[in-house]
Amino acid sequence: GQTNLHRACQEGNLERVINLINKGSDINAQDHAGWTSLHEAALAGHLNIVEFLLEQGAEVNAASFDDGDTPLHDASAKGHAEVVWALMQYGADPEK
Repeated sequence: GQTNLHRACQEGNLERVINLINKGSDINAQDHAGWTSLHEAALAGHLNIVEFLLEQGAEVNAASFDDGDTPLHDASAKGHAEVVWALMQYGADPEK
């Protein structure tokens, strides 16, 4: 299942994301499908959360279990250009 951090990223709640990270939540924890919190924030287009997670060391090229999608794939599929740009700045690999 999802962690509280996954849900906070989906909801766009930056304050809660910060609090959860500061309290020791695993920034790269994967849910049952292999999605990380960065996947959730990228898919939803929450640029502020994407940038915060990247600054905190989130794995930019984390791949889901089923189809190998990365946060870059998710942001691209939804047309979130600013999120795509941020991910690329942190080394997202479009070939992964």
